[in-house]
Amino acid sequence: MPPYVTPPTWLTRHLHPLAFRQIPTPSNYLKCSLYPATIILWNSLPANIVQAPTLNQFRQGVAKLDHSF
Repeated sequence: MPPYVTPPTWLTRHLHPLAFRQIPTPSNYLKCSLYPATIILWNSLPANIVQAPTLNQFRQGVAKLDHSF
């Protein structure tokens, strides 16, 4: 992991225990790059999916999510 991908300094009720701190980006161009965009998606996942004990259960949980924005 790059050094700028770090856990948040505090957890809120909206973050799960495996969340990452969002990377501040000065432009929309950078906001849509790999790490900032992925961190936003990862942090939006429910805790029960993120903490799934197996990769198969993680995949099933993600597949059941509503992917429409």
